[in-house]
Amino acid sequence: MSFFKRLFKIGQAEAHNVIDKLEDPIKLSEQAIRDLKQDLSMAMQAFAEVKALAIKMERDKNLYGERSLEWERKAVLLLQRAENGQMAPQEAERLAKEALLQKEDATKKPRKPL
Repeated sequence: MSFFKRLFKIGQAEAHNVIDKLEDPIKLSEQAIRDLKQDLSMAMQAFAEVKALAIKMERDKNLYGERSLEWERKAVLLLQRAENGQMAPQEAERLAKEALLQKEDATKKPRKPL
């Protein structure tokens, strides 16, 4: 049995020797650098996508905020016209309610999930 163990150890040692000769530290280091550069490139691309999404969401938030204020101003203007007698009060109230519904819709839009 010890003969087979020794024979196996010799084969194992030879296999390790061949693998050691195949491993070139410089080539392995260069490959590791290439892998790291590729990882960095992918990370930068993902960061750029997230940054672009954040900018778009901020722009949308501002746009919907402006629209919301515009609808509110329209509702107030309609009610002022009704007070001044330029419009029928029932019609002004109906249109003001619609404008406030549009305002509410514009306020909720940025919060909807993607």
